[in-house]
Amino acid sequence: MRVCYAAQLLSGTVSSLMKSRGGEEMKMSAWFAGLMNKWFDLMNTRLNYSYNPDLKPYTTIDDPRLKWLNTFLSELKQWKSSLTGSVSEQSKQFLSHQTYDGLVSTSMAIAELVKFLLENSPEGSYVLTKRLNQDPLEAYFGHMRQTGRRNEVPNIHQYAQFENVIMCKKNIKSLKGSNVNHVIDWKHGDVCDDPMPKRKK
Repeated sequence: MRVCYAAQLLSGTVSSLMKSRGGEEMKMSAWFAGLMNKWFDLMNTRLNYSYNPDLKPYTTIDDPRLKWLNTFLSELKQWKSSLTGSVSEQSKQFLSHQTYDGLVSTSMAIAELVKFLLENSPEGSYVLTKRLNQDPLEAYFGHMRQTGRRNEVPNIHQYAQFENVIMCKKNIKSLKGSNVNHVIDWKHGDVCDDPMPKRKK
């Protein structure tokens, strides 16, 4: 499921609809939808927050929303501890372990990151969690795994070798759209233009 569809399904509107028309059978589903709706809002704070106070930028380390993230994790743990039956039955009554671990690590990381950024920034600064992005980091480790080929669990020495390979590739990579080859002058460590232009296909 795409994140945008999950955010639409686990929204405040859906939660309110479940509470008003679902009755007792939909009580827990409505609770979970409302819980995740608030969590999504705290992960997407922005400047144009409209009338939703949960979307306001973080401006202080004492923001109650950061403390709510601990409450969020406590409620998930309480839900998990209340499950009954066999292990297979419990797995059907709760989130997958990947989803649960992801929610825990993300919530804790965001809370600490926001506090760190605000503590080490000038007065009047704010944090927009909507702007946080881990795609470059994922791309880097993906490139690292690709360099290791079948070796998916490199040791520290192999990791250093893969890092050197990636750095060398960056240094000798030609620029897209240029009509000259850029080469390394290894003697002086400079990048110079190859006098022989590329042939256009």
